Amino acid sequence: MPPNLLRQRENSAELMPCSRHSSGTGVPASACLRMAMIWLSVEQTQQTLALLKLLALGQKDIERGEFMDADDFFAQMDKELAE
Repeated sequence: MPPNLLRQRENSAELMPCSRHSSGTGVPASACLRMAMIWLSVEQTQQTLALLKLLALGQKDIERGEFMDADDFFAQMDKELAE
């Protein structure tokens, strides 16, 4: 994740209009609820893209033959932990 992404997201959130009016029910105005859902959707999309990138990198490693059998990997981890 780019180092400035978090700062950019925070700055963007400050610039987005949000009409938060007080109401007798104590529930925020619907515009704010929609904005929160939009940001949640954006964050979920970013997480999905990050996972897809990891899968693509893993697939490239497999295609190049740069992988290890699971049993061999766990045997190596057990050996390293025992040392």
